[in-house]
Amino acid sequence: MFALYTSNRTEALAEQLASVICESGGQSPFTKALFLVQSREMERMLSQFLADRFGVWGNSSYLLPTQFIEHICQILGAELRSDAFDRSILTWRLELLLRETSEPALQPLKSYLSGDQADLKRFQFARQIAHLFDQYQIMRPELIRAWDAGRRFTGNSAEGWQQHLWNKLRQTSAGTHRGEVIGSLIDHLRRQPQDVPQELRRVFVFGLHTLPPQFLRILTALADSVDVHFFLLAPCAFYWGDMDTRRARVGSGAAEHPPPGSGTFHPLLAGLGRQGADFQELLLDQVEEMRDGPELFTRHDEAPDMPVLYRLQNDLLDGFWDETGAPAPGPAEDESVVIVSCHSRMRETAVLKDHILKWLSDDPELQLHDIVVMAPDIQHYAELIPAVFKDVAHDISDCRKRRDNRYVAIFAQFLDIFSGRFSGPEIISLLDQPEVRTTFSIGSSELETIKHWLDDVGVRWGLSGTQRRQDGFHEFQVGTWHDGLERLLLGLAAGVKDPVDSLVPYIDIEGGDAELLGSLCSFIELIDLGRRTTSRLQTLQNWSLALHDLSSRLFGTADSADLLNLQEMLTGLAEQPKGYHDQPVSFAVIHQWFEYEAEATSSVDFLRGRLTFCSMLPMRSIPFKIICLLGLNDGE
Repeated sequence: MFALYTSNRTEALAEQLASVICESGGQSPFTKALFLVQSREMERMLSQFLADRFGVWGNSSYLLPTQFIEHICQILGAELRSDAFDRSILTWRLELLLRETSEPALQPLKSYLSGDQADLKRFQFARQIAHLFDQYQIMRPELIRAWDAGRRFTGNSAEGWQQHLWNKLRQTSAGTHRGEVIGSLIDHLRRQPQDVPQELRRVFVFGLHTLPPQFLRILTALADSVDVHFFLLAPCAFYWGDMDTRRARVGSGAAEHPPPGSGTFHPLLAGLGRQGADFQELLLDQVEEMRDGPELFTRHDEAPDMPVLYRLQNDLLDGFWDETGAPAPGPAEDESVVIVSCHSRMRETAVLKDHILKWLSDDPELQLHDIVVMAPDIQHYAELIPAVFKDVAHDISDCRKRRDNRYVAIFAQFLDIFSGRFSGPEIISLLDQPEVRTTFSIGSSELETIKHWLDDVGVRWGLSGTQRRQDGFHEFQVGTWHDGLERLLLGLAAGVKDPVDSLVPYIDIEGGDAELLGSLCSFIELIDLGRRTTSRLQTLQNWSLALHDLSSRLFGTADSADLLNLQEMLTGLAEQPKGYHDQPVSFAVIHQWFEYEAEATSSVDFLRGRLTFCSMLPMRSIPFKIICLLGLNDGE
């Protein structure tokens, strides 16, 4: 059975979910409730709601779409060997294949993948194509099947080299890709509809606005033998799958903005609801037997002084635009929709705080966790929010790893040094990090002494004259770290002003500073070791070991979960593509790889009972009493 429950309110869908769980009953408490969700935020929201609703909630499993497929395959004993076609592994496999641009099929790529920084361009290009092939496996299975059969599928000029690369990937791996896994799973479910274990007898799909056709086919195949309950959030109570977009209307010669009273779909629905419309068509096309749930749509009571937000929601619920005459009057102080123009991001954040404090003061029942602040990219505000909201309990979600994990940020800073000129300020900035100073037993006050020394001996840039020559500069020793340290050490050892072999000792250093000078020398030795390490071509396995060694020397044996996370990242460099890539790569490629990893986002700090800041991500249908938007700026 495939049951569809549709509403314009997530709260109503959650209440219906609780009712379905109560009504169906008859399931062992030792059998997990299986949920298919789009995000971990939805998992947390549902868990909290069901715990409040029932008093206790547990033994449930929340799976993302790809995890859901893997889980079903494991339960049914289906063979699942798609690792070779995972995006991260595909990147390195393609990087290897793109080295052979002499092949006729790859001639269109040759000019781009040659010249300066060819290795870096090759890696970046491989990463983009890996993302594309990853999408093809799910969204374009008919294209993949045509390529596997040796046929072209489109008339696009880029299809030739893409097909060639895909065929090479297939020839060099015995594994199956995700498209084949999904196809085999669908066939298995349809051939043996009764061969479904107890833990798959009831599946709840919640918070998904759309699904790839292949994923929906799995659910419809499961529905032949199990109960699939699909909870769909939709702004409109009627079918709008056949609406025309603004572009389609213009292309057909119709008016871009239909006149009032023409009975056309609401402009916001037509402009922003295309994805939901396509999914409605997909449901009608693929689900043959569907049971509609009860009426769950919520309409605001009509009133002369209805707030503009309520009126807009009612219009969207009806689906049609029939605006005649002057706009209806609203309440005298209508704050259901507030638009504030500010001259900078800092000012935006400050004004937002003023509004939030006012709302909390005016409504004693309003709590911080009832408010969410969203932005297209919350990273633009990640440094401003802690400063402005320092006296308000808040969490920032969807930040990049380099912000959430100090060890990742510091190690990224460490690697940046080897692409620069080894200037005094950038190296001292690294040493100024508490995690690094602790490793070398240097206190904050002692760092000021080191800065004074370096300024006096004239350390400017470059590790040594030899390093300058190797990096393409004129070879001279003055102003380098090697020259400055030699003057410091000679001053400590000789204690006189007279030059020694044309080197002037620095005498303003005492015997008690020997340990501090030794720590500084050890730190610079690590920088020099890193320079020698990063100047060589190495395999991914050797790079992983080398980066592990450098991180251990930089951070010591600190007991930290963040450091462990960094080490897992470095281990993944060797483990993920193991057996698929054995050729040496340059540091520029490894540096870019680490930048990509450090820029990845996480949603760990979401729905923790405090004011939440997050990015505007799709499928985030979490209900809040107040939603604030930052960063909707002209030109961005």
